[in-house]
Amino acid sequence: MLPFRFQERTGKSVSFATVKRWLKQRRIKAHCNPALFEPSQKVLKAFQDKETDGDIELFYLDESCFSSESCVPYAWQKQSNRRALPANVPWWVNMIGLIDRQSMGYFHPLETTVTSATVAEAMAGFIRSYPADKLTVVVMDNAPLQQKGM
Repeated sequence: MLPFRFQERTGKSVSFATVKRWLKQRRIKAHCNPALFEPSQKVLKAFQDKETDGDIELFYLDESCFSSESCVPYAWQKQSNRRALPANVPWWVNMIGLIDRQSMGYFHPLETTVTSATVAEAMAGFIRSYPADKLTVVVMDNAPLQQKGM
């Protein structure tokens, strides 16, 4: 329905996946709660100040996926003029990374999906490999995956 209405209004076609992605991006930003965000920013600033003073080690954890698949799933073209691109074998790897503000880090590659168990596995690997002589703080985003089981 939405792709059809978009085409009616603009004369351009768009896939349902593109509309869904566009709506999802805006919905996430709409859920940001300023009453929770501002105090979190103050806590993060306090951690950064403690790190600058040398009192703690501060790392940020996030995950990402690297893929050999094209990030452009389609091209604009007239229906009568088909263009083909050579296909490649899809390959991907997920990466859980912990990095500090000096770009030092620990990276945990996965050939499986990221779950709360694999995040915990990455944290355990980080703890084993990072000799901490002072308190180490790891900041994570609010992803449901990282909240589960932590």
